[in-house]
Amino acid sequence: MLDVLFGIFYFVLLYMSIFLVLTLVEEGESSGKPKKFREWPLVSVIIPAFNESATISRVVKSVLNLDYPPEKLEVIVIDDGSTDNTSVVVKKITDKRVKLVRQQRQGKAAALNLGLEYTKGSFVACLDADSYVSQSALKEMIVNFSSQDIAAVTPVMRVHNPRTVLEKIQNIEYLLAVYVKKLLSHINSINVTPGPFSIYRADVLRSIGKFDENSIVEDQEIAYRMQEKNFKIVQSDLGDVYTVAPKNLNDLYKQRKRWYKGSWLTFNKYRGIMLDKKYGDFGFYLMPNILFGLVSCFFMLVFFSAYVLNPLANIIRHVYMAGFYINLSARLNISDIVSNLIFFSDFFKLFLLWSFATITILLIVRSHKALRQKLDFAEMVPVAMFLLAYYIFISFVNVASTVDLMKKGKNDW
Repeated sequence: MLDVLFGIFYFVLLYMSIFLVLTLVEEGESSGKPKKFREWPLVSVIIPAFNESATISRVVKSVLNLDYPPEKLEVIVIDDGSTDNTSVVVKKITDKRVKLVRQQRQGKAAALNLGLEYTKGSFVACLDADSYVSQSALKEMIVNFSSQDIAAVTPVMRVHNPRTVLEKIQNIEYLLAVYVKKLLSHINSINVTPGPFSIYRADVLRSIGKFDENSIVEDQEIAYRMQEKNFKIVQSDLGDVYTVAPKNLNDLYKQRKRWYKGSWLTFNKYRGIMLDKKYGDFGFYLMPNILFGLVSCFFMLVFFSAYVLNPLANIIRHVYMAGFYINLSARLNISDIVSNLIFFSDFFKLFLLWSFATITILLIVRSHKALRQKLDFAEMVPVAMFLLAYYIFISFVNVASTVDLMKKGKNDW
């Protein structure tokens, strides 16, 4: 029974992965030549901040240093009840384009909605207070609003100065996610507008009810709502934004637990979209894909236990029963080892595993090339860890978030 589930699980996984590869072959990576504005539009950048005194000055200055007409840019910092000196730091910035607004602690979505009340721009960019924009980001992204039905444009998100293996693994994950979203953009199936510098049409945000203040993943929820209203979300080819990634497993666990918990809640809220033909590929491909991704964590942990942990436990048990005696002087018969590998290996499982690994590696290589990121020999360790261990860790986090939901827990932003 377990082998049957294994086959079904990886068959579905392969189908969804091959769909992306076929999208790459059919549509390509580029969206064509972007629109050029005769006159750059006014853009309002909202930065919600809670206890961000260590980074807020640099974040604001990265926005002020954008290669964009100064008179066409305004910055609204929303201090969401900080208990440190975040407001003091912002007040020291003398640029008149920066406006500070304070409120009692209400959460990120409420801070963004309050910021919308102060904006004058026809476009609104939301920027997390731990993320930095590249100098060309705004110009590179704003030109993607080539038609009125495009409601949002998402950035090329990278990890800021990745040094450790864990940070490099997350950078691989971010680049892969951006590249996949670029492919999904061709079929109008993007389901998240990341907090680090996604740009929206201000009138669309207001017309659909602003950000959901009850959601713990407002960047996902607003994207689902835009899809429900048949607006388009486009992934930018350029527009680099750098975010500070969790530096240890505990912080990463907390971050991803909130993300997956929010994903479950958002999917459940918009479950009626799935398999509804009026939502096209978003309803027929992406929604089932998301559901499969959410439930696959349980299968992943079962397979890991059955095919890795259990055999390993048996080996340890046998060695223990033998009194930890290992005959190193015994002759190693290479022909027997090769024979056992050929005749007793489960090639069906090996084929599925290697097929999925090959497609994943292909997407990693293509994502690095398309997003101008060097992939050299030094990156092989993070890539290997991403393929071999990261999925297991993420599956554990997903299971934990599901259990937490059953207990009706709630996370802050």
